[in-house]
Amino acid sequence: MANTRKALFEGSDIVIALLIIGVIVFLVGIGTGMLKEAGPKMTDMQARVSDSQYSEFDNRGNIGGTQAINAIRQYASNNFTVTIKTNANSAGKSYNSPGAYIVTDISDPNYIEPTASFRGQLLKSSNKTVNGIILIQE
Repeated sequence: MANTRKALFEGSDIVIALLIIGVIVFLVGIGTGMLKEAGPKMTDMQARVSDSQYSEFDNRGNIGGTQAINAIRQYASNNFTVTIKTNANSAGKSYNSPGAYIVTDISDPNYIEPTASFRGQLLKSSNKTVNGIILIQE
């Protein structure tokens, strides 16, 4: 009788352990599916947040010359180019370092008049990451 009772307890312990393992496997399966669905959404949200700092230049007009100069100082880097196209230089000049704009001669075609008005465009790579700004004088 003691052996039968002991065997029943061990059998029930094994069944309970298998049920717990089954529940864990089921929950992990559900969690994995949710993560697979959420991954692209998180990437999209991250890209939007990252790009939001450039929203003032995204197909917008009435960007002042001072803002254009500040864009060079703030965003220009090895991986990010700010291109300024003035009326005197329609081909434009690209800047890829914060201290690159040092033009003070008003007769220089790359001079950015602080009161000038520019229209902005964002340059995006093939994976939709913003990697440049183009400002065209209006």
